[in-house]
Amino acid sequence: MARPDRIIWPTLLDLVGCLEKEFADQQTCFLGGLHGQSAPWDYGMEGLMVWVRLTGAFPSTQFPAPDQGLLGCPKPLAFGIEVGALRCAPLPNETTGDLPSATEQEAVAAEATSDMVALYRAVACCFGDGSARRFQDISLGAYTPLGPMGGVTGGAWTFTVSEEG
Repeated sequence: MARPDRIIWPTLLDLVGCLEKEFADQQTCFLGGLHGQSAPWDYGMEGLMVWVRLTGAFPSTQFPAPDQGLLGCPKPLAFGIEVGALRCAPLPNETTGDLPSATEQEAVAAEATSDMVALYRAVACCFGDGSARRFQDISLGAYTPLGPMGGVTGGAWTFTVSEEG
């Protein structure tokens, strides 16, 4: 087995703790760290799903740009991170085929924007108050709405952090 990671995985776990605090007043069907290309949307059909996952890593001596080539000694790494939330979205009525009402759609939109702000606060607080591991640089990316697809909707923030050189 490879030596355990002491940089990014502990930071992702710290971020899970910050997400737990931010979503403490809501019942979640999943709140934790994930690995893979994307979050599994299946949990979103069961209720509120909140996650953090590594989206990639690369050497970077001029953050946030990746270095070209691997010459010389190991270089500082930059890590892409995603935090996201998915929840149930209204579907057409199975019996009548009626589409969800504007009121139902607006309720889900309001929840999704509240989730967006909660995710942002978790990242800002976790890295701002020192809960998460300290990094030399942090670059917050954009929030991306996800769905609706298969009765699930939500969104995710991405950001990149760089370890100290």
